[in-house]
Amino acid sequence: MILYNIGLRFLHSLFWIAHFVNAKANLFVKGRRQSFIKLDRFNKSRNTKNLLYWFHCASLGEFEQARPLMEAIKIQHPETLIAISFFSPSGYEIQKNYATADLVFYLPMASKANAQKVLYLLQPQKIFFIKYEFWLNYINVAHRLEIPVYLVSALFNPQQLFFKWYGTMFLSVLRKYSKIFVQDKSSFDLLQKYQIKSIISGDTRFDRVLTNKTKVEKNELIESFAGDKKIIVLGSSWQQEERLIFSAYQANLNYKIIIAPHDIKRKIKVPSTLKSISYSQASIKNINGYEVLIIDNIGMLASLYGYAHLAFVGGGYRGSLHNILEAAVFGIPVVYGYQTQKHPEAEALQKAGGGIIIDEQEQLSKILYDLLTNDSERDVVCKNSLNFIIENAGATQKIMAEI
Repeated sequence: MILYNIGLRFLHSLFWIAHFVNAKANLFVKGRRQSFIKLDRFNKSRNTKNLLYWFHCASLGEFEQARPLMEAIKIQHPETLIAISFFSPSGYEIQKNYATADLVFYLPMASKANAQKVLYLLQPQKIFFIKYEFWLNYINVAHRLEIPVYLVSALFNPQQLFFKWYGTMFLSVLRKYSKIFVQDKSSFDLLQKYQIKSIISGDTRFDRVLTNKTKVEKNELIESFAGDKKIIVLGSSWQQEERLIFSAYQANLNYKIIIAPHDIKRKIKVPSTLKSISYSQASIKNINGYEVLIIDNIGMLASLYGYAHLAFVGGGYRGSLHNILEAAVFGIPVVYGYQTQKHPEAEALQKAGGGIIIDEQEQLSKILYDLLTNDSERDVVCKNSLNFIIENAGATQKIMAEI
């Protein structure tokens, strides 16, 4: 435990050094200077008669897994207060004004003293950590205070630290969770082997994307861009996906490309043979003459998939595949890279017949040809994608019933 706490201080020291030269690290450090100010102000103003549930999310992806549960709680118990903490600026900066939450803050450094102070100021009745969050001091302090702590949408495998001979301390912390809600049976079986309480609930993101689908609004600019042509959407793309889609481009297939890059500030290298325009520069009058539309804002991607005949989701060549469920819910073929080890939903979607894993340009060219020219083949893949989402939904209700 001494080594663990030294490691935490070393980690935060690295962020402090980096914040002089790195914008994200700067947000990480400066944002935490406000955490206890916000917590103290909240503590003094809140109605202590109301229950408070605290959700901690590492970043935006984990927030999306927590969101269905938070919104279900607010619908069933509107008087319950919701506090959300983030580790990463990429989650906090986008969701700091999230309407369902009564408080959003950066998680202070996970020392024992900070854990005690945060829990004293928040006074939560329940705590929810999402997927891979195992802050030992926070869990230990909550356990001593007899505050129920839940782990939601978790995944486990034998290679993790908990199950190594030197991971006994971390394994003991898993036993301090009131319940662990896991995504799949392999995680459940592994925890059962170590007598750790767990329930197979599934992944709450399936519920989230179904809800998102009902809220999608028409976009006249996108409709004008598409015209009578088919649309391929590159979602949260990196250079590898963009290089592949341009290398596999086939003009005779009568389609256009929408690129929503992971980093909207990065310049996209579009071949000179294709005319491209950014969303901010486009208008209904001029957009129809372009083959490539580059999205230079945040928040549109989920609705863009509704216009797609095929989606190519980024991150699969970096080991950090982005959300393929956002695309699959629209009942379209979903293509992605082969590094799916940390994403069981990617392998499951492929097995269900709605996802296609690729690694070569020639393979992508054939997939584009087959799915854009053969309607009956594409219809089968589309049906498989949507059925996969529907069959795996319901995690939120399972968790709500347990808590």
